Amino acid sequence: AGRSSTELLSGAVVPGDPTAVFPGATTSASATFNVCWELDLFGRHRTQRRIANADFRTAQYTYQATRTALAASVADSLFVARGLAMQLADAEESLRINKELEHIARLRVEHGLAPSADLDQAVANSGQTAATVENLTSQLNTARRSLLLLVGRGVDPLDSLPMPAHVGALPSTPQVLPAR
Repeated sequence: AGRSSTELLSGAVVPGDPTAVFPGATTSASATFNVCWELDLFGRHRTQRRIANADFRTAQYTYQATRTALAASVADSLFVARGLAMQLADAEESLRINKELEHIARLRVEHGLAPSADLDQAVANSGQTAATVENLTSQLNTARRSLLLLVGRGVDPLDSLPMPAHVGALPSTPQVLPAR
């Protein structure tokens, strides 16, 4: 009675009407898919792809160049720090020797064997060497802190990066030298 022609044809069940069951009821579904084609007559897409690939290669190169520069900075800082450690060891040894010379000069002046100018000179040499030791210590601590920063451990204490004052064994000479 209150059914539309679409409901009667499709075999749908009308709510509230128990006699309106039609055999062969079907269910249908539909989907839409829009396809769009564009002709690339002037090569715009190909050019954009080339630009994207070039940008990617540039990023890869920049990454590798940055890693190489960081490795070079770490090596340079390590060589500077090792050199400063060796200079500091030499300066500390010089200070020890100058203190002994100062003591000897003091004894000679006390016994009347040397003028007081010799003692003044020995005291000045010891003071200058002590200042050199302090300066090298400061430079070494700065180099060690810089090295810690470069390796990503900038908050670690300086004692966590020992810097021995020796070079180690030299590499052996190669048996065969390169030809010209």
